[in-house]
Amino acid sequence: LTDIGRRYPDELIAHLKSADPMIRATVLRCLGVVNAPHAVRACIPFLNDEDANVRQQASIALATSTWDDEIVNALVQAISHPDQEVRSIAVSALVQGNADGLVDKLLPKLRDSSPPDTIGAIDVLGQRGEDRAFPYVEAHLTDPDDELRAASYKALYAIRPEKVPQSILEAGLSDANPDIRKATARCLVTRQIEIGEAALRALLRDPDRTVSTVAIESLGKMKSTDSVEELIAIFEEGDMGIQLAVTKALGQIQGEKAFDFLYRGFEDESADVRIAVMAAIAKFGDLQIVPELRKNLEDPEWPVRIAAIGAVEELAAKEAIDDLINRLEDDEEIVQA
Repeated sequence: LTDIGRRYPDELIAHLKSADPMIRATVLRCLGVVNAPHAVRACIPFLNDEDANVRQQASIALATSTWDDEIVNALVQAISHPDQEVRSIAVSALVQGNADGLVDKLLPKLRDSSPPDTIGAIDVLGQRGEDRAFPYVEAHLTDPDDELRAASYKALYAIRPEKVPQSILEAGLSDANPDIRKATARCLVTRQIEIGEAALRALLRDPDRTVSTVAIESLGKMKSTDSVEELIAIFEEGDMGIQLAVTKALGQIQGEKAFDFLYRGFEDESADVRIAVMAAIAKFGDLQIVPELRKNLEDPEWPVRIAAIGAVEELAAKEAIDDLINRLEDDEEIVQA
């Protein structure tokens, strides 16, 4: 079909009238590959097809084509499409693509459009780091629409993280929307301000587990040595996801307390924790863990053996060469590899 479309695109376009959604989706996929301007424009009406797969293929065809003004306008309209998949494809395309006047088409949507239009424009302009959007986005930080407010915070942090006023960060940390608290926690990693580490530690026991996880990750990236004891306490209280996040963070922070705690993790009954411990503690570069790694090279669970191999490699531990040679005879091919 693609070969036919390259030579006779109108023949292919005619099949878009098919009642079979599989045929329509296939034709749209081929038209995207053909990438002839009038062939791609024929895909635009199918953004609103009754079939989800047809809508998705139409949006992909437009997103990956050579753009003209009509196609750009269609993608701009699609950023507020009710179909999440279509919306996501359009936003991603406009973030990465370049078209004359694209930003000028999006900025008016920040001022006088419906929430879906505004959210779509904010997503695109935020991810593009468009500085001109900053004052318009800032105006939506107190919007009653939860989704619009969250999109505004995320965009503001993406556009000018270093210039966001501390008052906005403080408001974001206490917002009722967990997505805003998470976005604020991530923003604090880039900011050297007084409230940073203390504010993140306050989120460690946030009622929303995903917020706690982001706070842990952020403290790890900040190498917050003052947070080690509290992270260890959270490990003891938390579920598996929290424990794995803490383990990774302690590997980033390092220090004697973090090392001692991670070293005890070699004895954890959970294979997942032991795997995370080996990845984290190897970053310290301390060869005293090699005996523990050699034990784990014999572990009955192959993912643990692979983690041990990775840690030995990280340390370039010559003491474990014979153990690695033995693993060439492992029962699992992935371990042998």
